Amino acid sequence: TGGTPDTQVGTSCTTGADGQCTRSAGTGTYYWRETAAPAGYDLPDPAVFGPLVLTDGNAPDGVTVTAENTKTSVPTEESTIEVAKTDAKNGKPLAGAVFELWRESNGVAGLQTRPDGTVPPDTRTGPGCSTDPVGSCVFDELPLGTYYLLETAVPEGYVLPENPVNGPFVITEQNAGETVTVKIANKRGEPGKYK
Repeated sequence: TGGTPDTQVGTSCTTGADGQCTRSAGTGTYYWRETAAPAGYDLPDPAVFGPLVLTDGNAPDGVTVTAENTKTSVPTEESTIEVAKTDAKNGKPLAGAVFELWRESNGVAGLQTRPDGTVPPDTRTGPGCSTDPVGSCVFDELPLGTYYLLETAVPEGYVLPENPVNGPFVITEQNAGETVTVKIANKRGEPGKYK
């Protein structure tokens, strides 16, 4: 950082099932910087590993550094996020709206559901959930973290909101064990057909 920063080499790299990230580079001195930890783990402090000095002599084998993450401490009480889905005009409960819950995991504000070449997506948490006859959809047993609700389908005759993302909802040690209720209303797709 500063007036003469170091140079980033290539795009971001996400560790695979083997836990490794690999880059090819010319001789020189390098550092790995971890920008997002896996779900359930904390970023180390500092999150920079190295230096790795690549020379003509060690270039055929390459150089390696180990970066260790520790699990995020989880309170004994886990939390719940509940959707309360209603008709925007008459307030009646709506069944059949479908939601996904995503956990903030890539260190970038807002919800990202697909890699864009610079950052990996956030982490989807569990299966989707459809609201029941009383308009309720529950995601439970949630550890500490920041979450987003993504509405993916609506009941017949209704339309998705312009922004189908709700959140962020932050679960901390202070509010762990509580239920966060999110009230979301849908508008009808065709005006004049409210009952």
